Amino acid sequence: MSTDAEGESQVSESGHPTIIVDHELERMCDEAALSLEGRAELFQRAGNLVRVINGAGSKLRGLIRSPGEPNIQSIPLSQMHLMLASSADWKKWKKDEGEFQLVPSLPPDKVVKGVLERGEYPQCIRELQAVIETPMLRLDHQVIQKPGYDEYSGLLYLQPRCLEGHSVPEFPNREDIDEARELLLDMIFDFQFRNESHRSAYLAGLLTCHARFAIDGNIPLFMVTANSPRTGKTLLTEITSELVVGRDFTKMSQHVDEEAERKVITSLAMSGCLYVLIDNISKPFGSAALDMALTTGTVSDRAMHTFSMVSAPWKAVTWATANNPQFKQGSDTAMRTLEIALETELDRPEIRQGFRHHPLKDYVKQNRARLVMAALTMLRGYCAAGRPDQGLKNWGGFDEWSRLIRHCLVWCGLPDPYEAHAELLESADTDRQLKEDLIMGLKEVLDHYKAESITFSEILTELESQIEYRRHNQNQAISFPRIHQALMQLCNVRDGRLPPSNVVGNRIKRFKGSVSGKHQLVPLDRGMHGFRWTVREVSQ
Repeated sequence: MSTDAEGESQVSESGHPTIIVDHELERMCDEAALSLEGRAELFQRAGNLVRVINGAGSKLRGLIRSPGEPNIQSIPLSQMHLMLASSADWKKWKKDEGEFQLVPSLPPDKVVKGVLERGEYPQCIRELQAVIETPMLRLDHQVIQKPGYDEYSGLLYLQPRCLEGHSVPEFPNREDIDEARELLLDMIFDFQFRNESHRSAYLAGLLTCHARFAIDGNIPLFMVTANSPRTGKTLLTEITSELVVGRDFTKMSQHVDEEAERKVITSLAMSGCLYVLIDNISKPFGSAALDMALTTGTVSDRAMHTFSMVSAPWKAVTWATANNPQFKQGSDTAMRTLEIALETELDRPEIRQGFRHHPLKDYVKQNRARLVMAALTMLRGYCAAGRPDQGLKNWGGFDEWSRLIRHCLVWCGLPDPYEAHAELLESADTDRQLKEDLIMGLKEVLDHYKAESITFSEILTELESQIEYRRHNQNQAISFPRIHQALMQLCNVRDGRLPPSNVVGNRIKRFKGSVSGKHQLVPLDRGMHGFRWTVREVSQ
């Protein structure tokens, strides 16, 4: 801002700072940025100036967003021009009748663009981490309950009307904890979970929605599965979204094209979306884009029509639904997923009667405040008690989440939800069986020929000769069926033909050093026909 002869900042009669328009672009940009201090609707986030708008809802490109969902939007250039013009009195020197006088002006275009692209902004412009619509446990384990901007966390709390006047006790006692736990268990009483660890896994997902910003690290994906359609998985996610945001979560379709999926995830991160539901998964699930979002906390992609990369923090609690899901071979998504399994023995589960709360969605709407406070009472009670360690198994990559959510549930008298994850890994690890077949199949070949090592090119040659012989002798079985089927699966062969040796050589590399039981797959020296491989016994 311009200064007078004594070096003090000039302020106009309107109360706005005065900025002199001249050739000093950097000074004007600095003063323009400072002039935005009084804009309550303006925030900074990830190096951008942003504002919060209420979305109109959309159904585009496999993405469904409900009306009224708050979106974080980067300030458009045209709006930045209007803001700067009204946040300061812009003046320029003009000669009139032989004398120079200050006359009104507008912020130069280069200054407006410079403010938008500067990347760093004064502290007077508040930093926005996310917009929340439910009370949230903070990193210091206090609960955000007062509507408005929270200085400590950078969260903007838009309090729904139904939660006005409700609060979480600062120091819940054991009676408060037990009452809260039973209230939440009563809500989901009629759902047929596979076992109690899966019921606890659901509560882990619900508590995570109210504690996302108390976890300085990654959180798992929460997948609601069922062994039959119409078992209740959609209803379970609907009551969750009703509790947390009072409407449906943002719904994202399963993408086959990873590039398209990465763009959708990046756009959601930039808009500050906190809750995402990947609905009705029907194809093998998992992708590098989703794995990265779940483990890095930041997503990035190339901006449309430019060569520049844009990035944004990924803080979303991600849910998914599926009937009898399968995971993509080679994907790590199953390792990052907490399954919430529903199971029924009924042929038509939709005709069940005798529910405790029916219709359940109406019950949740009417009791939203009590249920939300129950979830936060459990969290706050555990933190107020000093977060006592419950001696649970480690879940690598989700240490902070486990330390809060899993330990809280066990402390409240519920099973460890990790047991549900362990069940999923056992059933979803397609690589496990493939790895076993490769190692033990190769061992069978080596034992048969009494060889110390062999190349896969030699194995393919032997298999080819056996297949050719079998064409003329249908009763002749292939000598090494296990390695044969493993190689076909490894290379995704569907026409029955053996894969080329170079394809096998490239695919087998990811299993180098893999162990199955007491045996390890080990590459040796490289010869004319590729690496020679052997199987060694390892100590357990």
